Amino acid sequence: MEYLPGMDVANKPDVIARVFKLKLDQLLYLIKNKNYFGKCIGGITRTLSSMIVVPVYRRRRTEASVLKKGVLLDNQYVVPYNRDLLLRFHCHINVEVCNSSRSLKYLFKYCLKGHNTTTMLLRKKNKKNTPDETTTKVKSTDEIKNFLDGRYICVSEAAWRLLGFDIHHRFPSVERLTVHMEDEKSVSFKPHDDLGDVAERAKI
Repeated sequence: MEYLPGMDVANKPDVIARVFKLKLDQLLYLIKNKNYFGKCIGGITRTLSSMIVVPVYRRRRTEASVLKKGVLLDNQYVVPYNRDLLLRFHCHINVEVCNSSRSLKYLFKYCLKGHNTTTMLLRKKNKKNTPDETTTKVKSTDEIKNFLDGRYICVSEAAWRLLGFDIHHRFPSVERLTVHMEDEKSVSFKPHDDLGDVAERAKI
């Protein structure tokens, strides 16, 4: 931002998105092509998170601690990280092994849960009743529609989507195969289909 006088980082979400995309691509290149963590055999996803989290990790107790929002935090609360990656990319990067299905669900929850939402209500300023007003107009409202429409996208996510960057990707690609027990395969048909044709399709 030093080349743009009067501009702050918060005013340029498009620059933030592009820089983050460059760093993300470099990180994926290190992992997949340079075998930074060894041979890549699993999925990769991006998450934006803080370096201090609620779970207590199995870390050595040290004398160092910090008071954050009234809570005393020590080394046990620091997310596992890689010093080389932090210095290389100058950003927060959590490094954890996904050794359970819960870990995978936790990762993909962020990119599959949809937009952030909020509940809001907009109404006109109340006017003082005049003596001539004897009736009040009642307008029906669709509360469910109003609730669903009350969503927002932060500027960083909006810039990311407008630039057409992937929200998530999985490597290697996985295809779900249909598996069934013998003589227990599912056969789909429409009510007006000929029964003989349906039986023939079932043989296939």
